[in-house]
Amino acid sequence: FEGKAELEFNQPEDLIQAPDGNFLIADTNNNRIQVFDAQGKFLRIIPPPKAKNDALTAAPTDHRPANIIKLENTGFKKPTGLAFDSEGNLYVTLMNQDLIAVIDYPSGQIKSTIGSSGKKEGQFWIPMDIDIDDQDRIAVAEFRNRRVQILDLDGNQINEIIYQEQTEKGGYRHLEPRGVFWTQDGDLVVTYPNYHQIVCWNIKDKNIRWRYGGKNSGNKKGMLNNPSFVAQGIDNHLMISDTKNHRIVEITRDGKYYETHSQKGSSKGRLNFPRGLVLTKDETMIVADSGNSRIQFFTAGPTTLLLKEAKTLANKDEWNGVMMNVERILQLQPNNEQTDRHLIQNIQK
Repeated sequence: FEGKAELEFNQPEDLIQAPDGNFLIADTNNNRIQVFDAQGKFLRIIPPPKAKNDALTAAPTDHRPANIIKLENTGFKKPTGLAFDSEGNLYVTLMNQDLIAVIDYPSGQIKSTIGSSGKKEGQFWIPMDIDIDDQDRIAVAEFRNRRVQILDLDGNQINEIIYQEQTEKGGYRHLEPRGVFWTQDGDLVVTYPNYHQIVCWNIKDKNIRWRYGGKNSGNKKGMLNNPSFVAQGIDNHLMISDTKNHRIVEITRDGKYYETHSQKGSSKGRLNFPRGLVLTKDETMIVADSGNSRIQFFTAGPTTLLLKEAKTLANKDEWNGVMMNVERILQLQPNNEQTDRHLIQNIQK
């Protein structure tokens, strides 16, 4: 529900899993991060709410850096993207303050900040999403600067990605990035909502490996409408919040359509402007259902479980079992395209 109480939200954005197995959601318009467990139970707020007497007890000889004191006094303004580094520190993009806050996750206290307002290296203008890879490289999508910056943990720029489209007059304009996601192969996937496209970049040479979607919005296979966040799926697939199509699109690791999940609505299982999402180890998909001001938990359905079992059996060359599962899947979904591969493989045997 929309509100300011525990597990109430106002435009929730990014959603990630913490090293301790709990989950964090950027409750953006409430200017806070909520932490909850795998059962959806509320745990705490980051940063911790200040006691009413904090201002009276604060020491006048506070020797902490001025930027930390200032951020503690002003509070978070529009936290949007969330990520953890290899040491378990939490990084939060503050969209309205052009900052990244670095948080000591166990205590929820601010350790440091990265960046300032501007267009230079290491500066930000409306930072949206953030992701950190296993080498501790920070990727930040800057909406108004129309670039993705790659930074080290000290905020020094390592690289920069700019995506351009040709205009009708033959010139070029830079496109606004929103979501960033490091793949297991070390590539960077970036969403461009106003271009209705996601792009996989080879960071080493800044070449494009693949694109999904196009410059025009749509809801057919291969099309997107204002994509925002990306998360890891099963079998190295990618899950995309296709926000204005009110659905989750699943694609393969090389950018090909695989499946669509959910549709627009406010009833259970329906989505309205989905944003952040995460797939857990037990294959539960958790989605920030932003337009409905809620978090939804989606468990794997019978078709998904049967397909997973069929794949395991196929890897063992147990084709009788594969075909039994395929028959059961086709009973549930007569037009299921994912059974074709198993059928072809069985014929080839």
